[in-house]
Amino acid sequence: MAGLFDRQADVYVDARPTYPSEWYSMLAAVTPRRTLAWDVGTGNGQAALGVAEHYEQVIGTDVSEAQLKRAMPHPRVRYVHTPPSISDEEIISVVGGENSVDLVTVAQAVHWFDLPNFYSLVARLLRKPGGVLAIWGYNDCTVNPEFDLVFKRFHDTTLDFWDPRIQHIFDGYSTLSFPFESVGLGSEGKPLMLDMPIETSFDGFIGMVRSWSMVATTKERGVDLLSEEVVKELEIAWGGSELIQTVIYKAFMLAGKVKMVRYLHTPLSISDDELISSLGEENSVDLITVAQAVHWFDLPNFYSLVTRLLKKPGGIVAVWGYNEFAVSPIFDPVLKRFRDTTMQFWDPHIGYVFDDYSTLPSPFESIGLGTEGKPLMLDMQKETSFEGFLGLLRSWSAVTTAKERGIDLLSQGVVKELESSWGGPKLIRTVIYKSFMLAGKVRL
Repeated sequence: MAGLFDRQADVYVDARPTYPSEWYSMLAAVTPRRTLAWDVGTGNGQAALGVAEHYEQVIGTDVSEAQLKRAMPHPRVRYVHTPPSISDEEIISVVGGENSVDLVTVAQAVHWFDLPNFYSLVARLLRKPGGVLAIWGYNDCTVNPEFDLVFKRFHDTTLDFWDPRIQHIFDGYSTLSFPFESVGLGSEGKPLMLDMPIETSFDGFIGMVRSWSMVATTKERGVDLLSEEVVKELEIAWGGSELIQTVIYKAFMLAGKVKMVRYLHTPLSISDDELISSLGEENSVDLITVAQAVHWFDLPNFYSLVTRLLKKPGGIVAVWGYNEFAVSPIFDPVLKRFRDTTMQFWDPHIGYVFDDYSTLPSPFESIGLGTEGKPLMLDMQKETSFEGFLGLLRSWSAVTTAKERGIDLLSQGVVKELESSWGGPKLIRTVIYKSFMLAGKVRL
């Protein structure tokens, strides 16, 4: 890939359109800090120079030494050759270290990348929270009705010769994977569509067409798509070689930040080693939390996993839950009578919840937030209507189990009694959940 762009280096410098300054202002507005930026596939530095107007330092990298030799200098831009043989760790070191980059940009190039590996690098390098990755490109262009028809006929002759990866460009990056959280400037499947107007002569425009990778590769195979006749027809439709026209490139952008929460499906068949690998590695996790769920787990196996995963020293596991509620002196006795009707339908594991986790094994060293046999008792408040609270009751496993056995614990009569004691379906009340917590670190 580097060889292809090496051969096109001179053409790229003279022909490729520049990107509007407004784009860089737009990106700077969504990054809280503007200390360091990384422009990947920088080529001759067109995007790097635009980024440098807003960031203190820009590192521009490319696999092509020939491109970098023609890169435009700027006091805040440093160009670095990154050959295909360079390791991820070397790139991270060159750019500035993990969690250090405020903005990563890729202009008209990301479709050539090994995307999973690149996105992994970006996730490590971007500052968290706040760092943003922005990628963009362009495909169609319009000049005037007469020229556009002629140019389309030419473009159709090129389609069989493009590298398959260019399909992402033809699709306007709408099919490109982009696993980042949206910042309002295009997201996976929904790129931000932009117009990029450029004033140029026909000579300038045809230079851009000659810079296409496909034009170079087909010429090497003996196929001259831009023959003298084709160029002449395009020139006539343009209005002459010296005439300045406005070319509107149809551009598209995706921008996002690292998702701070990643959801993973962990089926019962997953092995301990597979689970550890999916989360990071042993001795890597600072905090493990389990909310209203640990009583369902195979505790010896779970605690073994926690011990392997938690960072030592310092990593913490915290488990918590809730059981009783307090709403009002009128409602609480009615709720208790209903709850008593559910007791025979609860799974035995729920006994830990009824006991406030006071009987739950927890072989970890106390950090002062509840320990084995002595949970930390807490109040958890929530404002809700009766309809919202009733939804919680309907979600109880005991209620669904009873219903499967033909017993409707929340019959119309029961619901009516609860609603009346609450004060009406729409009335907002404060519900105090009686909560409990155990937290600790691995005993060394």
